[in-house]
Amino acid sequence: MAKPIVPVAQRMGPLAPMGGSLMGKSMKLGGGGRFQKLETSLASKPGIRNPAAVAASIGRKKYGAKKFGDLGAAAKEKTPNKGGTY
Repeated sequence: MAKPIVPVAQRMGPLAPMGGSLMGKSMKLGGGGRFQKLETSLASKPGIRNPAAVAASIGRKKYGAKKFGDLGAAAKEKTPNKGGTY
């Protein structure tokens, strides 16, 4: 049985009240904040079952497959391990 799809706002937490920036994510290119913001806005639209997939599709069209993949790899390198270390 498939897992239920949980909206991003519930998974990642809400937008920060000051300045509208996402908590823990940089709004710079490659920081993940822009992607998360787009994913959050897509999650609120009716008919979109997987907002992360739609956001990734938009990113690939905008930046190209290679650059978008590089941005994702760079963001993955910046995330801490389970122990909190990089």
